[in-house]
Amino acid sequence: MHSKIIPTSVAVVFGLTLLHGTAPADGAEVDVIVTDVTTAESMQIGEGETLFSLDQILVLTGEGLLNNLTGRCLALEEVEDETGASESNGFCTYNDSDDDKIFTEVRLKRDSLTDEASGPAKITGGTGKYEGISGRLTQTRLLLLPGPKEGVFPGVGRITGTIN
Repeated sequence: MHSKIIPTSVAVVFGLTLLHGTAPADGAEVDVIVTDVTTAESMQIGEGETLFSLDQILVLTGEGLLNNLTGRCLALEEVEDETGASESNGFCTYNDSDDDKIFTEVRLKRDSLTDEASGPAKITGGTGKYEGISGRLTQTRLLLLPGPKEGVFPGVGRITGTIN
């Protein structure tokens, strides 16, 4: 049996204003568009509830050094089958062209399958030029339905916030 519920996924990509490989300035603003593709596996966890295991690949498109930033997120999403309301919790790792990394933790909620998902994300650290980075972000994500095949869920979103 296939569920009609589609996972929200946890796309948390953000742009950092970088000049010639230097770390972002304290208080730098973030405002980025992200494109993602999510694959999911599911199982029923109760009457009218489904749990999704999400694996998401992300690409950031932007200007200059922000172009082609990539990421991966792994998350669990609990979905109310009748309404499509959901809560997702996960972790993401983003790589720049030098393979320096940024780590985040994210939580998203949506009220129905067709609603935009939104929620907070926290930058928990990084490597290389991002060592010691922190910040608070807000993200949104909209599913682009139908997906290209069963179990694949593309989306677009926006990330805003401040780097500390």
